[in-house]
Amino acid sequence: MQQAGTRGRAGRAAWLALGVGLTGAARIGAAPDDFVVRTTPAARLHRLELLRFARDWQREICGVIGLPTPQTHAPVEIELGSAAAEPAPIDHAVLRGSQGYFGLIRIPDPEQIDAEALQFALTAVIVRTGIYNQATNPATVTEPPVWFVRGLARYGDRRRRGADFESAYALWSCARLPGAGELWRADAGSPAAKHPEVAAQLAAFCGSRELRRERWQAWCRHLGLGGAWAPSDLARLWTGEADPAVLDAIWDDWLVARTRRIFDPGRTPSGVVHRFRSLLLLYPWECDNHCSVVTRAGLPLAWCIENPDADGLRRAAVAKARQLALQGAGRDPAFQAMTAAYAEVMRRMAEGAPAGELARTWRQAEARRRTVEAGGQATPDRGR
Repeated sequence: MQQAGTRGRAGRAAWLALGVGLTGAARIGAAPDDFVVRTTPAARLHRLELLRFARDWQREICGVIGLPTPQTHAPVEIELGSAAAEPAPIDHAVLRGSQGYFGLIRIPDPEQIDAEALQFALTAVIVRTGIYNQATNPATVTEPPVWFVRGLARYGDRRRRGADFESAYALWSCARLPGAGELWRADAGSPAAKHPEVAAQLAAFCGSRELRRERWQAWCRHLGLGGAWAPSDLARLWTGEADPAVLDAIWDDWLVARTRRIFDPGRTPSGVVHRFRSLLLLYPWECDNHCSVVTRAGLPLAWCIENPDADGLRRAAVAKARQLALQGAGRDPAFQAMTAAYAEVMRRMAEGAPAGELARTWRQAEARRRTVEAGGQATPDRGR
C-alpha cells in the first residue's frame, strides 16, 4: 500500500509539472462530453489532472492560435493506463465514427509522462481531425508535415515562446533561413524540420493572420480535399495571393514587428540587448523634419551629441528620445535604466543643452550599456 501511494504522489507531481507551461491560461468551461477518458483502475487517480490539462491545451491551440475544435462530430477519446506488460509510448489516431472523424489518444503509463509526446498527440488530434472532417475521400487526404504539427505543439507551450522567437530571429537576421519555396517544404529537408523553433514561428505566423479561423478552416479544407502542401497554395491560403514572394515579404515584416513583443515581462533576452545597438543611429524616417546630415545608412547618435546644432538635429532628437524611452517597457530594471539614460541624452539635446553636458550624460549611458551587455544585469532567455 505504501508503494502504491508513493507512485501516486510521483505521478501527480508529473501532471502538475506538465501543466506549468499553461500557467495563466484561463480555465475553459467545456462540455462534459468534450473528452471521454477510459482508464484502468490503477490510472483512475490521474483522470481529473488529464482532463484539466487536455482542456487547457485545447484552449491554447484552438482559442489562442485559432484552429477548429476537434469535437465537431464526436468527443476526443483518451485511453489512460494499459494492461500491457511492456511499456509503450504515447500515440494517437484519427478514427471514423458514425457522425464523422474523432481523435483517439493512448497514454499507457500515466506515472511516466513524456510531456512533448502528450502535447504533440493532443495537437495532432486537433489538426488531423479538422482536416479529415473536411474530406470526401480519406484516401486522398494530404497530411500536413510532422514538423509543422510539432511546431504548433511547441508554440502551444508558453514557456518556450520567447527563447524560440529569439533563436529563430537570429537565424533569419543572419540570412540563414531561405525563402518560402524552401522554408515551407513538406519533407525533412525544410529548415523548419531541422529547427523546431522555426517551425513554431511559422505556426505562430499562421495563427496571427487576420480572419485566422476562416483561414484555418480553408487550410483544413484544402488538405482534406487532397490539395498539395505547396508554397504557392500556402501563400494563397495565408496571404490571399498565390505568390511565395508575397508570403516571404509578409513573413519578414511579421518577424521584425515581433521583436517588439514582450514574451516574458521583466526579462530581457540577449537578442533584445544586441538589437538595441541598432537604435543608436538616427535615420531619415525617424525625423519629422529634413536633416541634411542624416543619411539612409544612419547617423551615429555619438556624432549627433558632439554636433547638436547641425542642421535640424535638435528637433529630430525629440522623436528619438521617445523611441529610446519606449525600448525599456516590460524589460528588467537594468535595461530600463539604460534606455532611460539614452533617452535623457536626447531629451536634453532637444531642449538645447550644450555639447559638453551632452557628452557627460552620454558617457553615463554608455557605461550602463556596457554593464548590461556584459551580462551582469540583463536576464537570460527563458527556456535556454
